[in-house]
Amino acid sequence: MLQQGVLPGFDPASTMPTAHVLRALVRSYDAIAHTASLQPLQSLATFVHGVAVSRDLSSLTPGDRVLVLLLDQHNPEDAVVLCRY
Repeated sequence: MLQQGVLPGFDPASTMPTAHVLRALVRSYDAIAHTASLQPLQSLATFVHGVAVSRDLSSLTPGDRVLVLLLDQHNPEDAVVLCRY
């Protein structure tokens, strides 16, 4: 069951700060801000907006599968798209 405000794959009971990698689909890409809106594959009802995209990626297309590094489980905007796969 998905808890409100917690992305899938996170343990809300954990007190240790950990980074997580998750797979996601690109839903939109803003080339000017170099950010993307993503849909995690673990939860198709969840969307994360304004995620920074690595400067190594020149562009993304809606539907691309990407790997995302999440640095803070309580702040999904503190994440970065690492690569396309």
